[in-house]
Amino acid sequence: MISDSHAVVLAATPRIGSRGFFVTLALITLVSLIGVPLALTVAAAVGGPVPGGLTLLAITGPMHVAATSYFYFDRDFWPVLRESRLRSFWSLGYLPLGMPALGIAGTAIIGPWAYLLMFSGYSAWLFYHYQRQNFGLISLVSTNVGCGRLPPSVNTTLNLAALAGIVSALGMPGFYPSDIQGLLTPHGYLAMRMAGTAVYVFSLVQMMRVFRKEPRLRESAWLIGGLVLGMLFFLPAVAFQSTAFGFLPYAVAHGAQYIFMMSILSGRSRRGWWALLTMCALGVTIGSVLNRMTAWPAVLVVAGVTQVHFLIDAKVWRLSERKQRAIMNDRFDFLFAG
Repeated sequence: MISDSHAVVLAATPRIGSRGFFVTLALITLVSLIGVPLALTVAAAVGGPVPGGLTLLAITGPMHVAATSYFYFDRDFWPVLRESRLRSFWSLGYLPLGMPALGIAGTAIIGPWAYLLMFSGYSAWLFYHYQRQNFGLISLVSTNVGCGRLPPSVNTTLNLAALAGIVSALGMPGFYPSDIQGLLTPHGYLAMRMAGTAVYVFSLVQMMRVFRKEPRLRESAWLIGGLVLGMLFFLPAVAFQSTAFGFLPYAVAHGAQYIFMMSILSGRSRRGWWALLTMCALGVTIGSVLNRMTAWPAVLVVAGVTQVHFLIDAKVWRLSERKQRAIMNDRFDFLFAG
């Protein structure tokens, strides 16, 4: 028979695990949002590069995208992937091949404006993808602390903040590849910066309204903290006009969050450490190849692969569907216990 004291320890274990998970996640996010600009400032002051900076960008950039390929090697996710073959399998061909074809054909017809339109559309989807991950993580916090499902108004408000981020980023000349920077006028960049700031301020006002209308969101400091971080996520894009300070902080934060989540998801599968090592090997190998594809039009292949990452993630992490929810409840049981 289990002693009373032992039972208490067992009951407390999921709570301790969940708190450690959320603390780690918060630190990953804050260190990226604050540490990246700080490291860049120090490096500029001393006149040298950031130690390990390129490696960090590779891991949180193309390698985190490549880590998604792990789902094809995890048997539990095969039924999920087979539910949408067009999204899960055909996309491996039509997006990496279709993006360069569209770019080459578009450039032949309307010149560099085609590249500008594709880059802007891709960036908008990228920022939306960032905020979908934030919403999913905040939803985990809400479920864990007993506040239930987040109201739709939270989703809408977070998406407004993401919209502010993309509009503000598109107002940075340095955000664009060098061969299309000159297509927009200084007045155009300024107008987008002003519009992005206005949308961001509006999103903050909306979030305050949400807090007022939804008292349950104020019941947990953890949930409040998650929502505040979600709103602050794109503040660098609004506050800074350089890509280094206005884009890299949350790009690194997103990739680091994802690697952390994938490490748990793979490591807590039936194959344990072998699955974790498989995920890491896939991320490093495929990501290293993607990291070298920076010239036109090869960079459009990378954009296509990244869009596959968007599609697969939107499917496998969709906890509203029964199969995905069952897998995630098993892998992240320490968040849902009790």
